[in-house]
Amino acid sequence: MAPFLDQILNIVSNILYIQKLSVLTYLILVSVVLCGFTISLSTLASLRRNRKTRLNSNSLIYFLMLINTSLLLAGISTSIGLFHYSLPALLSILMIPLTFYALASIETDWNKHKGLRLLALSLAVLVIFLFGSKHLVNGVEEEETTSDMINILINGCFRWSIHGSHYDLAPLDAILKVALSYITSDTIFSPVLASIMYTCYGLSTFILVYMLTKTVTGSFGYTSTIALLTMLSYPYSPIIGLSTPPSPQAHLLAVAALTFIMRSLLGHRTFTSRDYFAVIPLILASLLMQPSTLGLVLYLALITLWLAYRKSLTKHSYVLTILIFSLMIYFAKVMYTAFAAGFVNYIQVLWDYIVNAFREREMMTITARNPGYSALPRLCLTGFATLLGYLAGLAFSILMKMLRRKQISIVEQLFIVTLVFYGVFVLTAISTGLGGRSQSRIVTTGAQPYVELALILYLAMLVPRQSKPLVLIPLAISVLATLITPNAMPLNYTIPMAAKAATFNDHVIGYNFTELIDKSYFVKLYSTCGDAARIIASQERGNASYGLGSTKSTVYCFIAPKIVHAKSYWDPCIMAIYAEPKDATGYVTNKVFDAWIYGFYIYTRK
Repeated sequence: MAPFLDQILNIVSNILYIQKLSVLTYLILVSVVLCGFTISLSTLASLRRNRKTRLNSNSLIYFLMLINTSLLLAGISTSIGLFHYSLPALLSILMIPLTFYALASIETDWNKHKGLRLLALSLAVLVIFLFGSKHLVNGVEEEETTSDMINILINGCFRWSIHGSHYDLAPLDAILKVALSYITSDTIFSPVLASIMYTCYGLSTFILVYMLTKTVTGSFGYTSTIALLTMLSYPYSPIIGLSTPPSPQAHLLAVAALTFIMRSLLGHRTFTSRDYFAVIPLILASLLMQPSTLGLVLYLALITLWLAYRKSLTKHSYVLTILIFSLMIYFAKVMYTAFAAGFVNYIQVLWDYIVNAFREREMMTITARNPGYSALPRLCLTGFATLLGYLAGLAFSILMKMLRRKQISIVEQLFIVTLVFYGVFVLTAISTGLGGRSQSRIVTTGAQPYVELALILYLAMLVPRQSKPLVLIPLAISVLATLITPNAMPLNYTIPMAAKAATFNDHVIGYNFTELIDKSYFVKLYSTCGDAARIIASQERGNASYGLGSTKSTVYCFIAPKIVHAKSYWDPCIMAIYAEPKDATGYVTNKVFDAWIYGFYIYTRK
């Protein structure tokens, strides 16, 4: 039996009687509790500043590392082609916060224990590979960006984005995947190629963040722990969504660029002309990949204003130069694509949601972007609140210093500025969920990577050596809560989710069925916007949903070859063909295809 987390955690949620709480009430409660817990531990740590609270047992760390690594290797190997993560994989994932917390708590000479250091680095690489290799479990890579890969493959060039008009300028992730498929003589649907590519995104950024952190803290164990755990601390963290392009990849490139900026901003090196050759390509690729990297532009603008307030902008004029470059690139993207009109409409939707929330006074209900989330056991959603409580708890001590008129350091100032930036995004996301369908994923991802980087710098530079084991406990709890969310483990949830993507069976069935449809018949359906007939696929067996809807067989057979004059699979007439009619009484229903867990029906107008 597949280990589906929503079924397992439903039992625990019922025992704890938390299922009766509304989603918003539960998340607020979790956030407040963890905030108080963090404040308590920070206070305790300050009182025990001269007491040893660190571990001395290297054998315990070796044991945890070996068990975690062995389970992870066994879990990955047994999950390939299974369409969900196996039990060893789940156990290894749940061990990650415990193992790395123990690693950060150990007192040892890392130069004498090179074997332990190698083992820890190997485990960190495996963890990143786990989140970058979801397609190995599914047996194929096929999701939204695959449509642009098909477009390039069939037409031999990139005309415009079939994925969405705001990607018209250059969907670099799709272009790179097609180029690599040509170089390796592999298919664009290759799960191996996808896993290697996405893992490289995550690993390269992790290494750069680790190198930045290592310059300010001497402990290998603590450095690697805060870097990895912080990058796994929230359901919208880029590493968590590494297998779902292009947003995580775009933000990882942005974080990679910021590591060069922060190293100079904090005074650890001088920003030189050579750094521009690293930062500018990273920012260029990031901004072209995904519209939500508007958050990077806004964050750079906020840092510029902060430096101007500190009267340090002249010293750090490179930040202003990079901001101007980013604005130029983003403006070019806005002008070339349909982003401008879409962004205006999106802001109007957000505003309508927020106004509706206060007008209707529905302040204790929240509508999830995926309606299935609201019905999940409350424990499954804990990770959406834990980091917020942790950040609030850490900010509390800084605010107390400010109230006592004590001087705060540049890192503390950066942390507070970033928290304000992040808080605006989070409050906007929550407000949209109160007044309409939650836009939390789209809004929060625009700021999530930057608060993680600021948190890593804060933990690295300002937490006293004796206090680190205590202060990291809430972070480890936050990571554990995140790792059981549907965002982190979508394949081990029964509800339908876009993050699941298509399985190999979905891919084979989708393309085989679509290729049976006569081209002239499909043109007729498109020309009538589905009024003549509808094509409906329905899951009729099994207790878990998969990703048939993520297959891009229509793009491959009809849109990219220009059989129909649709620019995107979001074309209203394309969508209408596959949408079940509201009133089916005017149609004759015939089952025409049956495979695996699906039945395919033709609804023909009487």
